[in-house]
Amino acid sequence: LYEGGIRVPLVVHYPGVVRAGAVCRRPTCNTDFYPTFCEAAAISPDPRQPLEGVSMMRMLRNPKAKVKRNTLYWHYPLPRQHFLGGRSSGAIRRSDWKLIEFFDTGESELYDLSNDIGETKDLAELIPAKAAELKKALADWRKEVGAVIPPSCAGYQPKLK
Repeated sequence: LYEGGIRVPLVVHYPGVVRAGAVCRRPTCNTDFYPTFCEAAAISPDPRQPLEGVSMMRMLRNPKAKVKRNTLYWHYPLPRQHFLGGRSSGAIRRSDWKLIEFFDTGESELYDLSNDIGETKDLAELIPAKAAELKKALADWRKEVGAVIPPSCAGYQPKLK
């Protein structure tokens, strides 16, 4: 859930909509494709399909446009550590702040991506109020969407610093 694993460029070719060479630095997520394609095709999304993403059309037309969302969430539950080292965890990115919470220990890391895109300085202990705010928002989101913690982490209790 570090930027090296989730931050990838999105290249769009859409003549008449996207200006050649335009760069937008706002984060998007794969769940944004469905509402974007619906808007581009001028059709309404299927009401039986819950929308988790937001349309990117405003940003495609104007790279400086604001989006209706400033928070992204990830849920990466694993019953045991991934063979490449990945741990059972979740993350939240709100504006330029990102918190990663590890399900095996309940510990979390906090990063200011505007000043530390490489996530080299964990700020969780330096800014405990921000870490607690994001940890609560992540837990609230998990509850809202019914995301589960794997059974191997059933005794998980978040450590609030």
